[in-house]
Amino acid sequence: MMVRRYNNSIEEFELKYRKIISSNSELYYPLAKGIENLKKNETSLIDCFDITDDYNNWIITLYLKEYCLIYSNGFSDNMILKLSKLLKFEITPEFRVFGSRNVVQALFSLNKCCYDLIKHRIIYSCDTIQAFDYAPGKMELGDYKRIDDLTRLFVEFIEAYDNKKEDFNKRRDIIQQQINNRTFYQWNNNNCICSIAIIMNKNTISGFYTDLRFRNKGFGGSLIHSLTRKMLNGGIPKCWLKADGKNAISNKVFVKTGYEKTGEFFHVVKK
Repeated sequence: MMVRRYNNSIEEFELKYRKIISSNSELYYPLAKGIENLKKNETSLIDCFDITDDYNNWIITLYLKEYCLIYSNGFSDNMILKLSKLLKFEITPEFRVFGSRNVVQALFSLNKCCYDLIKHRIIYSCDTIQAFDYAPGKMELGDYKRIDDLTRLFVEFIEAYDNKKEDFNKRRDIIQQQINNRTFYQWNNNNCICSIAIIMNKNTISGFYTDLRFRNKGFGGSLIHSLTRKMLNGGIPKCWLKADGKNAISNKVFVKTGYEKTGEFFHVVKK
């Protein structure tokens, strides 16, 4: 087992793990953002290191003033023990962590410490769609004439997914621009907007939400499948999406349409 610090060369740390970060941009987004903020002097560094072993397992840690980012592809008990000691975890009263679910849980379990779970996200990817039985209706580009209905659904999505309030008028303007850019889609059945979803960065589905009145009827899965097929047929080699880990129904929909889990992300606060 070996520990290497990068406190004097964040650029070396970024270069070493650039391919890993780019391999799953949804999972590693907080890490990429942390590095960016550090380079812009928008935060301060407490510690930066990796722990590796002879079996190609690694734990990478970027410990900033506001929070700590911890990711891993695999680890041993000794690696978790070393991580805990390097972070001085046992004596640190306030600790906010973003990172891979497995390593975060192992760190807290080792110290017999409880946490408040702020976010649990599951990252999925898909490069081949499976056969799918479509619900009645069809996928359409967001309808300008129904902009208020679309905005209402998206505001409901934000409140459910991120547990925060959304300014209706500002979101309405954003959705109008997304329709202009042909990235906001809906599933329409008998003039009822059943589900919505957005294409982000050309290859990622975001903002997926099904109206409470139309759930468990196949509309959401039909939209996800249609949108994924559209992107793959358009030359996108792999599609991505990020789901709420607590929403078992949505996660089943994604797997049914051909998506595979590529990682799990935790945001927790030490109690």
